[in-house]
Amino acid sequence: MKGRRSRRRGGKSSSFLLVGIVLVCFLLVGGAGIKSTAFSTATVPREATADVTIDESGAHAIDTAQSVHVNSTEALVNITNHLAQDTTVTVALRDDSTSVGDLIVNGANQGDTATFTLREGNTETVKIKIPNDSALVGQTVYYHANASATGLAVSASNRSAAIKG
Repeated sequence: MKGRRSRRRGGKSSSFLLVGIVLVCFLLVGGAGIKSTAFSTATVPREATADVTIDESGAHAIDTAQSVHVNSTEALVNITNHLAQDTTVTVALRDDSTSVGDLIVNGANQGDTATFTLREGNTETVKIKIPNDSALVGQTVYYHANASATGLAVSASNRSAAIKG
């Protein structure tokens, strides 16, 4: 009686070789196609700490009116500078709100965008003048408020107030 022959060729060494080839192919081909969609670290030019807070309590505090009214000029937003330096502030109506009215700062009509310097510790009120147009009742006015200074930029996008009669 003859000894039985194994149907397997190459034994354990060929299995390891096959697994190695598959692994190398995955790393070269498959791994190169995987892209990261998030950041795990960030590098900033200087040390900074900023806690997330509500708009009214922030380093650059933004106090938005709950509502504004047609046929009136009233406060849309009060901005207070709690930063350690003077800032340049820009308040701009969002593109879909430019037809609602005009921004007013210190009694002067600024149109859709108002830019001003806000000293450390001071507050500025940006008003909106809304015409006597009943079609605006029930709509919402949207705006962005941005501030910048040396080595610093803060932004508050898509803030809003309801328009009432």
